[in-house]
Amino acid sequence: MAFSQMSIFVSCLCVALVVSKSEVKETSNMLRASALVQNPQQADKLSVCIDDSDCQALGANYACFQYICYPYQNDDLIRKDLKKRQCSRNEDCGPKEACHRHHDIRNINVGLCMDDFGDCRDNGEADCKGQGQDKCCNGQFCCESKYFNELTKLPCLNNLMCKDLGYGDYCCPQKGNNTTKVCCDTNPNPPPPPTMAPKVDSLSGASTTFAASLLLAVIPLFALLP
Repeated sequence: MAFSQMSIFVSCLCVALVVSKSEVKETSNMLRASALVQNPQQADKLSVCIDDSDCQALGANYACFQYICYPYQNDDLIRKDLKKRQCSRNEDCGPKEACHRHHDIRNINVGLCMDDFGDCRDNGEADCKGQGQDKCCNGQFCCESKYFNELTKLPCLNNLMCKDLGYGDYCCPQKGNNTTKVCCDTNPNPPPPPTMAPKVDSLSGASTTFAASLLLAVIPLFALLP
């Protein structure tokens, strides 16, 4: 009888362990799925940014480094091939890389080793030609075209912002969306065309001038009549 009770106890324990493992696995899968939903870069690519506000929707782990949103607090949120080495100085990085520190160094005291394509603050894209790149991202960093093209789709605030960043001369409303504006090269509010004075026929104008002159010459003659 004791042996039978022991067998039942062991069987129940095994079932409990199996259920427990199943629940743990299910919970793990749910957490992984949740991470994928909250962090679409994990399945795709790193998002672009002009400043930290463009990364807010991705969560508190993200900040804007140069022109990409990066999870500096936990880079396990992104694929392994997208990860970048953290650094504090250029010596921490590999060849053709530089340590880019976040501008808010008081709150974000880490840097990322990023490709050093050159600085383009002085002459824009012209400074990037010799670096093997043809675009200037955020008005500062030589970059690949794929990042530049995505950056031009981010919202703008005014014309000056677009000009400073090199994404266009104007901040234009998107078609079908009056609340969001993006940089463009076509003035959305062009000035009205200049008004043209009516053309005067040369023969008609000459005849009028002759008649006026003749009238002025005749008036004194009427004054001499008795």
